[in-house]
Amino acid sequence: MLTTLPRSLLCLWQEPIPDIPAVPQAEIAAALARQPIRNNDADPVDGGNLPGFLHIALKEQLKNDDNDLHKAQRRDHFRATVRTKADARHYLESVMPAFAIPNPKSTTKNKI
Repeated sequence: MLTTLPRSLLCLWQEPIPDIPAVPQAEIAAALARQPIRNNDADPVDGGNLPGFLHIALKEQLKNDDNDLHKAQRRDHFRATVRTKADARHYLESVMPAFAIPNPKSTTKNKI
């Protein structure tokens, strides 16, 4: 059994959908300014996943150093300088290139 819609509903779907007016940039900027700041660079590094990432990065950095005195100095320097989220970002940006894994797609040996 095939059911059809009443004629009044069919007329609604045949009408064109009106254009939605663009939101002015000033209104968008005002709305964004009212949003709470979620990532404040001055916040301490004490919550979420960030301490774990910092621990892994420091551990990997220390793994490559054989000198125990140098490891202790690096650990002390890390504790003294990485206090805020901004400090953590700068530290991770400085050490991440050393841990970069080469992209297998960029090698030429697999090309036909």
